[in-house]
Formats: sequence, C-alpha cells, structure tokens
Amino acid sequence: MGGDEAEGDDVKRTPDRWRISERQVPDVSRGKVPLSVKDPTAQDLLWEYAQRRRAVDAEFSDDLEAALRATGYKP
Repeated sequence: MGGDEAEGDDVKRTPDRWRISERQVPDVSRGKVPLSVKDPTAQDLLWEYAQRRRAVDAEFSDDLEAALRATGYKP
C-alpha cells in the first residue's frame, strides 16, 4: 500500500477524509453515511439526533422516535 488509495479496499484512505467505496454500500451517495433504525449500533445515535433535532422539526423527531421504538429500541 504505497499510495493514498489501495485498490479493492472497502474503506479507502485519502489525505483529507475516509470514504466508503461504492462496492461496500452501492446505494449511498458520496459524502453520505448509511444509518438505519434497524441497525442496533446506530440506534442510540439516531435517538440522540432526534432529541437534538426536536427544536427545529418536532414532527421529524416524533417520526424517528416512533420508527426506533417500532424496532424494539428502548431509550
């Protein structure tokens, strides 16, 4: 691995950022991070985001919390 990027790696290192390859997550646009309410490792982060977002968009926060609860997440 002598260059900035290694061919075939799922995560490629560039001088200014990490990026996920299209092969790893084909439906995610560059610069976006895939998160799902079904992913237990993302649920607490999404719950926190709903709390922080409430002042800006309470309806979105309610919907996100409901989606998390529907998966069995308990805050």
